[in-house]
Amino acid sequence: MLEKNELERHLLSRCFSDREKIDELLETRYTFTGAQKPSLVLLPTKTEESKAKSLLHSEPTYIDEQLKKRKTNTRLEARTYLKTVKKNQDSLVRKIQEYNRLKLKTPKKPFPLSKLIVKFQIPTYEEFLPMNRLWNDYAQSLAFPEIKSPEDKLPNKQMILARLATAEYSGCLLTVLDSRNPNLLGLKGIVVYDTQYTFIICVERDEDEDATPAKQVGGFRFVPKKFTLFTFDLELPNQTEQDDKYLSFTLIGSRIDTRAVDRSTKKFKSHNVENIL
Repeated sequence: MLEKNELERHLLSRCFSDREKIDELLETRYTFTGAQKPSLVLLPTKTEESKAKSLLHSEPTYIDEQLKKRKTNTRLEARTYLKTVKKNQDSLVRKIQEYNRLKLKTPKKPFPLSKLIVKFQIPTYEEFLPMNRLWNDYAQSLAFPEIKSPEDKLPNKQMILARLATAEYSGCLLTVLDSRNPNLLGLKGIVVYDTQYTFIICVERDEDEDATPAKQVGGFRFVPKKFTLFTFDLELPNQTEQDDKYLSFTLIGSRIDTRAVDRSTKKFKSHNVENIL
């Protein structure tokens, strides 16, 4: 038969060699008068007052803060770059205008336009040609995914229009077909940035001396979408020499006055448009 508190005695024997000391500890172990109390006292701890939070509440994480900071920095850098380019273009245009006024009075050396374009870091049309080639491949895969060989037929125009209505137009070669602003008529260039209300287009330089200073400089143009009609040509894939190689489309600027990221998820509804121009 097991001795009373045999397990406790065995454990205490590892720490105490005196048997009387072990018996004394066992007698006072479970008494209220001894040094060891058979109870555990729990005291309330101080905590911060928690506010009521909604079910949709979520605490921002470190990754969320980093992404937000990165987006802010990217937008700020893009905005700063566009402002700097526009400022440099305006400065160069004023220099050409001043040179033309002085040239009428006294003959002067040819204006070093090419050097100043490099000095002022004016973007050129040729720099964005690779971007235009990428957009052509993207637009073909978006508008004609069914065409794999020259024998395949083109989808109907309504289907093509519905697909192009959700497209991203950064890199597209656009031409202003009509606008309330007569200075924009015939403007042609590659879309550098597709904003909600504006197409930022890089136009080609006009090297003719009789051209206006703005056309000689080239660079960016900020074209509002509202009250403007645009046109562009889309190359058809896998077409023979006898077939037409391009399809022409017209964009109504007021119908695509949304961000490209929102346009891709927005369902386009065809209906009458008032006051296009």
